[in-house]
Amino acid sequence: MKDICKVTILEAIRIIRTREPIGLFIIYQKDGYIGLDNSKGYAWTEAFKTKEECEIWLRRED
Repeated sequence: MKDICKVTILEAIRIIRTREPIGLFIIYQKDGYIGLDNSKGYAWTEAFKTKEECEIWLRRED
């Protein structure tokens, strides 16, 4: 199972800009969650209503 690190929006912006560190990240916002997949240095992001949906996307589970 891949580890997912919780980060702030400011940390997420830095990851998106620098593409470092490599890994999977989750950002909590009052209206939901944002997943940040930087496992290969591409910093893909996706918004979700629930933490569970976000974690499934980050882990590429169906």
